[in-house]
Amino acid sequence: MMDPERKYYIRVFIVATLAWLAAYELVGHAAARLATIDLTMAVDRGIPLIPGFVWIYAFCYIYPLVPLFVTRDWHRFNRGLLAMAIANTAAFVVYLVFPVAIPRAELGTSVSERMLAFIYWLDFEPAVTELPSLHVFFAWLVYFMSRRQRLGRLGDALLFLIACGITVSTVFVKQHFVVDVVVGLAWAAGSWHAASLLYARLVPAAADAPTALRHVMARLSPVALVSALLSPREGSGN
Repeated sequence: MMDPERKYYIRVFIVATLAWLAAYELVGHAAARLATIDLTMAVDRGIPLIPGFVWIYAFCYIYPLVPLFVTRDWHRFNRGLLAMAIANTAAFVVYLVFPVAIPRAELGTSVSERMLAFIYWLDFEPAVTELPSLHVFFAWLVYFMSRRQRLGRLGDALLFLIACGITVSTVFVKQHFVVDVVVGLAWAAGSWHAASLLYARLVPAAADAPTALRHVMARLSPVALVSALLSPREGSGN
């Protein structure tokens, strides 16, 4: 039987996902109307299209569900949600200020290519949500959230390999430039670190995870965030 805390976080995840989808669609459609930038480099031209990688690429659409079922420390899950808010807010600004578009690859009729054509069809035209790669960001955020939870060393190693596979797949299916991938990795590591620091400042030490999440949400206004970042930690002696 599922414990109440896990049920609570499943509801939170559903609401957060719906809110993210709405924001992503609005930003993507707005960015698609802007003049776009092509960042194709020699290294991108040298990477072949390998349609078979579409299956690991598509796995990223269900991969974010993993933390819901492996988490023991829900404070860690909270930090992941905060990192998602930080990273996606910054990414959406970049998409509107610096709309990078990738040329579409020509596809054949194999099963993998048909699946890839479907993914192309689902995307914006032109494909403007490229830099940073949110596929790469989410792959690594899931790994950061899920490691050292219920899976053990072998499970953590498997999650690491999956994150690596998703990262590599983005360039082999021609959905991202190499620079998108590099920035996506930095986006994931940077937002996770920032969220960890901010969470420690925003959350009372004795709060349980659901209470802590509600506390963070109540203080997510820009003024509250700046105040939390600038104020010394309790017990720091400053």
